[in-house]
Amino acid sequence: MIYASPTGHIIDIGRAAFYADGKNNDASIFINQTQDTTGIMSFAEQGDFLVWDRGFRDANELASHLGFSVHMPHFLPRGQAQHTTQEANESRMVTKIRWVVESINSRVKRRFKFFLHTIENSYLPQVSDLFKIACCIINAYSPPLKMDSEEDSDLAKIMLSRAGMPNLMQSLVENENLLTRRVIWLEINDSSIPDFPKLSERDLRMLTLGVYQLKEAVSYTAEHLNPDGMYQLFHHKDEKYKEILFAKIQSRHHSGSSHKVFIHYLAGSNSISGVTGWYCQCPAGKLFFM
Repeated sequence: MIYASPTGHIIDIGRAAFYADGKNNDASIFINQTQDTTGIMSFAEQGDFLVWDRGFRDANELASHLGFSVHMPHFLPRGQAQHTTQEANESRMVTKIRWVVESINSRVKRRFKFFLHTIENSYLPQVSDLFKIACCIINAYSPPLKMDSEEDSDLAKIMLSRAGMPNLMQSLVENENLLTRRVIWLEINDSSIPDFPKLSERDLRMLTLGVYQLKEAVSYTAEHLNPDGMYQLFHHKDEKYKEILFAKIQSRHHSGSSHKVFIHYLAGSNSISGVTGWYCQCPAGKLFFM
């Protein structure tokens, strides 16, 4: 169990190894470690933020009782197809911070191939100490995973400013019944929308609030290209809504599912302000962050 700062500095790791079974999930391991006076409770302070994934949900109540401010992605309630905009926004802010833990685990495995492969049982008595040594070496000799920058500050301000805003594109799509009306869409060719905003790579990073979506876009694009190398997109044929684009995107998580995506833009604008709204049918599609 790794405790890390948002910069990637490893603050602490668990004092023991745990069996990989149903009785030792993330939540139960955390609960066990709070009973160790030399562990997290020896350096944590009242009001510290704990940002973790859904695997810790059974420990939320204890963590809050111990004085932590706990933040975790929302669960989708039974019978609800999509998160609300607020839930989606709050979950994105959590994952925007929590990625560092996954990167630390990846760094450990890249630096020390021993942890990349199956470890023989004979090492079990020493594996906890070996892992601690590896983490100490990384802290001492590896640069931080993330350094503060002006762009990071700008991204944080954008996220906080949008956190409580409604998704107006969703309202437009639903009010105008754009999800079910098919005859209103015309397929785009290379000259259909010459006025679409021309965005730089930095503009795209600011729009998607990081690089993750940009990296994913490569595989998404490859998956949706037809044999002629074309990407099927549509625009609204009504002059009133001519600046609305529509596409059908294959789900990342379910091979048999696809989602309808809508984007609104301002013609002729060459900045991120030119893309004014978006909405997707996926569970997090009401997100106002992208």
